[in-house]
Amino acid sequence: MTNKKSQTSKTPQGTKPQADALANYVKTIKQCKSDEATNFTKLADAFYQIQEQELYRCANYKTEAAFFKDKLSYSRSTSLRLAKEGRLLHRLSSTEDKLV
Repeated sequence: MTNKKSQTSKTPQGTKPQADALANYVKTIKQCKSDEATNFTKLADAFYQIQEQELYRCANYKTEAAFFKDKLSYSRSTSLRLAKEGRLLHRLSSTEDKLV
């Protein structure tokens, strides 16, 4: 049986720019949460960026899933799905840029 302490054990603090980026993405997620369908692209991108840049470590979390659950009340499966969809959107936008 694992306790919550093991999931949120201390990790090295990030840099000031990383902490600022994390705060901005958290703010975006909280703003988008009221209407997820309309704000899907922003929401998915914020989840993706937090995961990709490992910004959750700035808040002393070992995993992004623990961070999303504790700080934003998103389940592990939902948060990881949104991050995956954000990654897909990011890749599609990169492909689109190359085609133009």
